[in-house]
Amino acid sequence: MPPADSRPVQESREGGKRFGKFTLLRELGRGGMGVVYLARDNDLGREVALKMLISTETSPLEMERFRRESRAAAKLKHPNIVPVYETGTEDGRAYFTMEFVKGRSLERRMPEVPLRRRLEIVRDVARALHYAHGLKVVHRDIKPSNIVLSLDGHPMLMDFGLAKHLGDSRNLTQSGTIMGTPNFMSPEQAQGDPDAIDGRSDVFSLGAVLYYLLTDKPPFEKTDSVKTVLAVLAEPPVPPRKHNPDVPKDVETICLKALAKAPLRRYQSAEEFAADLDRHLGGSAIVAKPPGAAERASMWARLHPALAGAGTVAILGFLATFSVWIAGARERVRLAERNEERRKEMEATAAKRARAAEWVRSGREQLDIAELCMMHKRADDLRAALARAVEAFGKALAADEDCVEAFAGRGRARRLRGERDGALSDLARAGNHAEAVYELAFARLDLFIEARLAAQAEPFATGEPTAAARLARERQLAAADDLARAASLTPPPGRDWMPLHARAALAFLAAKLPEALADLDKVIELSPFRDDALALRAYIRLVSSPADIPGALADLDRSVQANALSASHRNLRGVAKGLSGDAKGALADFDAAVALDGAYQPARLNRSSSRLSAGDAAGAAQDAEAVLSSSKDNLLALQARAEARLWASDFKGADSDFTRSLELAPGALRIRLRRATARRLAGRLDEALDDARAALQSAEVDVRIGASVEIAETLCARAETPTWEEILAQVETALASGPVQQQRPEEMIRLAGIFRERGDSVRARAMLKLFIDHFPGHPREKEAKEALEALGR
Repeated sequence: MPPADSRPVQESREGGKRFGKFTLLRELGRGGMGVVYLARDNDLGREVALKMLISTETSPLEMERFRRESRAAAKLKHPNIVPVYETGTEDGRAYFTMEFVKGRSLERRMPEVPLRRRLEIVRDVARALHYAHGLKVVHRDIKPSNIVLSLDGHPMLMDFGLAKHLGDSRNLTQSGTIMGTPNFMSPEQAQGDPDAIDGRSDVFSLGAVLYYLLTDKPPFEKTDSVKTVLAVLAEPPVPPRKHNPDVPKDVETICLKALAKAPLRRYQSAEEFAADLDRHLGGSAIVAKPPGAAERASMWARLHPALAGAGTVAILGFLATFSVWIAGARERVRLAERNEERRKEMEATAAKRARAAEWVRSGREQLDIAELCMMHKRADDLRAALARAVEAFGKALAADEDCVEAFAGRGRARRLRGERDGALSDLARAGNHAEAVYELAFARLDLFIEARLAAQAEPFATGEPTAAARLARERQLAAADDLARAASLTPPPGRDWMPLHARAALAFLAAKLPEALADLDKVIELSPFRDDALALRAYIRLVSSPADIPGALADLDRSVQANALSASHRNLRGVAKGLSGDAKGALADFDAAVALDGAYQPARLNRSSSRLSAGDAAGAAQDAEAVLSSSKDNLLALQARAEARLWASDFKGADSDFTRSLELAPGALRIRLRRATARRLAGRLDEALDDARAALQSAEVDVRIGASVEIAETLCARAETPTWEEILAQVETALASGPVQQQRPEEMIRLAGIFRERGDSVRARAMLKLFIDHFPGHPREKEAKEALEALGR
């Protein structure tokens, strides 16, 4: 594959191509993303092996893996490991240089190497691996082609491209990813379980190399990679002496011990492996023992459990009597046939799971890329990576419909894309998968916050709680159960902040807001681009007393940058902007949220309110109707359409919507007050007066103030003179009885205007003074003071 961009490489006068301070002499080899050249370091005057990325257009994940390889190799200083000289980047292309070992790979030089020297090579490589394991580096791709022999036959281990650092929290390999070369990989690698991989995995792979050196073939070799992986998992290796009778028995025993399926049955370190080879080379007794009859039977039974059970039954039957054996012969044949069918089913299942594991690996890689895109605020790349992840996990499920890894991964990808229903379905089907439990808990927390906002926006109703309030309570309990479960689980590697995040959410649900904020600060410090942690901290800042609106906006800016596909983040930022007085910015965010997810009702309802405030009654009604089209009795949508109709002088339509709302929430006196206004403007004055007087019984202070003003307006419309002293007294009593919501004190300015129009400057001044005294800092305070000045103090 030619480089996608060859600008960093230029022609040199000395021959070859220039790459920074290096002259590239010839290509030594290339892989999926890297190419190795023999190069001359023109500063130091020496030849080196230079490995660089093939292309400058490299994904963040590939770049991180390449850098991880150079970091892993650079820390290793051992005579049997190819040393790394330096790392760097030249015109956007990462590279590192190594010692150029003049020689050939063990794979190519094997025919000329005698048996004793082969054993010494394996011993030396084992000690190099033991050194690497001591620094918590596992190679994960031990094979003959990665062991090079210098011209004097000195073995050097190279290519740490798949190396895993056991203490690295940024591990890019997730569960389900199969890493390595199938013929030489360990069963742990074949299972795609990165958590199970330690130094003993390299011991197995080096055992496979020893097998290859003894027999001229790998221990597991099938017609394709899937069948080879299945053999690694399920089949014992053929003893080397059956391929090559000249192999000493002790060497065969050492080799088979290194190739034990269970890590506990292998050498527990590469040093133990090397020491046993040393014993054989020195003529001493080895520690490893060939498996006895009982152990061989146990191994056979683990690999063929159904056949082992059938054999036991057959032996017992034979020992009873010969006649019983004859009578049971047919049954044993049938049992053997069933076992054969079961074996084929197991093989088919294993093949199916292997195919699914490949797609899971691909999906996980795309999720890794997505997380890097979130870190670097690359929205288009994030969208593409998540689409590829969903596709890959879908193919995994097509191969294995019960693959919990695929459900967990697709659920995470869908949640990041804002596909709430699909994410919930996938995550619920992932069972006890730790990451899925965590993601499901926070998906349900999102639903609770959405329901809570809706319930808080609904008008106060006496008696039974509204449907939205009941829904919010149900979702709160569901989220609390899942979060408690998530907090108790051991997190996946590199996700140590997950239980702390769950604990913060539980504190929030328990109304322990300072505790929740403290834990979220720690989570965000550990995972700065976790968008849902930033959004939760923003929401808590908004509902705290006093509200921290600037802090909430800062968090929401970061959450939107991290995940530009989230309609809920945009919606919440719109709410925060509205609270800060940025009506234009709020509407822009609500527009963006609806563009991302037209079915997201909170954004539709918030945009309806913002459009109405901007004088766009038609747009406001359109958003309300979009919600009602899928939720015909949505109380907030009914009110939003009613207010839009009232603004547009559609008093009959507004009355109809308010009446339906009251049928759904009979005790909602705020709605009754709004219906009073609609009926007054429609000329239905008696009904308007009934509604307004009923609203006077509200427990909410601002509703009682509004009702007093509405009574005055309706009486004036009926050409009656209101009892002004009584109305003033009602307002003063309401003010003295409790706090007033910010939107309703304006009714007092409206009432002052009525007094002024009727020439009653004394009462107008009294009402304006009440407003100024009770609501200092209100947005209309300046207007009230100017009106009071005009009336004369």
